[in-house]
Amino acid sequence: MGPHADETTGRRRLRSGRRVLALATVLVVTGCGLFGGGSGDAADTGPDEPASASDGSEPSSRPSDDGTAGPRPQAPRPSVGDCRRLTWQDTRSTVTDAGSDPTRCHTAHTAETFARGTLDVVPGSGGEPDTRRLGETSVQCRSALVDWLGGDDAAYELSMFAYVVAVPTAEDLAAGARWWRCDVFATTRPGELTRLQTTTRRALAGRTADRWATCVRGRLDARPEQVLCREPHDWRAVSAHRLGGRGADYPGRNVVAERMRKTCQDEIGAYEGDPLEGFDYGWLRPTLADWRAGQRFGFCFAETRD
Repeated sequence: MGPHADETTGRRRLRSGRRVLALATVLVVTGCGLFGGGSGDAADTGPDEPASASDGSEPSSRPSDDGTAGPRPQAPRPSVGDCRRLTWQDTRSTVTDAGSDPTRCHTAHTAETFARGTLDVVPGSGGEPDTRRLGETSVQCRSALVDWLGGDDAAYELSMFAYVVAVPTAEDLAAGARWWRCDVFATTRPGELTRLQTTTRRALAGRTADRWATCVRGRLDARPEQVLCREPHDWRAVSAHRLGGRGADYPGRNVVAERMRKTCQDEIGAYEGDPLEGFDYGWLRPTLADWRAGQRFGFCFAETRD
């Protein structure tokens, strides 16, 4: 799900007198739920041209005529489906140059490459990435990830999946590497990436989506932990709602809060099965800062009492 929190709470009573919590907060894992837009069909969004130093391939190191070593070997050009062992720190920004060689996907890993392409650099900079184009790349990655996971926008937003855009290190850029890749990962709890045992492709298709659902532990109005629902938790994300398109103006805090209150009361009532018995529910909504960053989803939560 989608970073930032502006925490306010409200209460109202049902006929049973049980508490209904109305939360106006957004919890986010970096890289998840920050961008909208359509999706394309190919996970490999970059060309697969013949190897050359200009398009991101890596020339092998070979001795020169005088017997000295040739160019330093670069990090291998990534392939879609490569599995990797990223760390929590590797995923804390939207773009990283943290190196991670591929590993076998049937062994424990934490990330998988689902898209790749050719990196644009600033002309005459010696290899400095074009940050404007990297922003566009991140949008492409988000769209490609929804397709890769096999769900839709709402299913992705409700999951604990996120992504990071990886680029070559400064040394590899100077040596001529010109690629980017998008890696998907999931968070078990803050500070811990989920250990994956197989491919993430179509992980949100059908019944398998439930194992990646987002829950929270603790009071909703006290910055609770986001966790996979297999972990002990107190609230479960039940639905996600897009509150505006990419070009829409922020409707205002009160308008968004009222819309989420009404929507979530109805949906969680139906989810609980017998709303007249009373139930607790909450919601997460985008703040103005989140909206400006591209976050357009609100989330409805049901109390689980697990």
